Amino acid sequence: IANFAKKALGGLGKALGGMAKAGVLGAMVASVKLITDGLLRGDAAMAKLSARTGLTRDALKGVREEAGKAQVKMSQFGITMEESLATAGNLVEAFGRADAATGKLVESSIKLQKGYGLSAEAAANLVKEMKLAGRSADEFATTLGVKATKAGMSASLIMRDLAAHSQKISMYGERASDAYVDLAVQAAKAGTSLQAFEGV
Repeated sequence: IANFAKKALGGLGKALGGMAKAGVLGAMVASVKLITDGLLRGDAAMAKLSARTGLTRDALKGVREEAGKAQVKMSQFGITMEESLATAGNLVEAFGRADAATGKLVESSIKLQKGYGLSAEAAANLVKEMKLAGRSADEFATTLGVKATKAGMSASLIMRDLAAHSQKISMYGERASDAYVDLAVQAAKAGTSLQAFEGV
């Protein structure tokens, strides 16, 4: 009986070892496929970015690196490399130069899109105008969120209104941006938008 048990357990051990090797091999194949698919999608996204901006891949090398940094930080929210590169492309177009698409600004733009429902273009333009005004887009969004919540208004609605008037905000600098937030909150409470204050 002891001899039979030894043989049976030995055979079971060999079978389990074989299955484990197949599992590891299968996992390795799946990993390689995942990496290859990711590289191909990233390459296709770079081709689109190059065509869209009119810049060579070499000129966009830094943009890809910065988009990659942003994607790693935002991956927990389901942000893909393609989305990160597209957002970086929006920033390149908004600023008119490749070195403007830093990882930090890509993150800020993605947050404005996902958190406030801004279009990709509106988010890029708002990030640009805040940069010109000497203000962080993240800080601006936080200020807006606090003021909108205190007033019992939709932060997304107010953010979209402000994004539509972002050029005017940057014209008057950092301190005026808070005044614009207050004005947009009051306009929302009155059931209107900043458009009503044109020319005032």
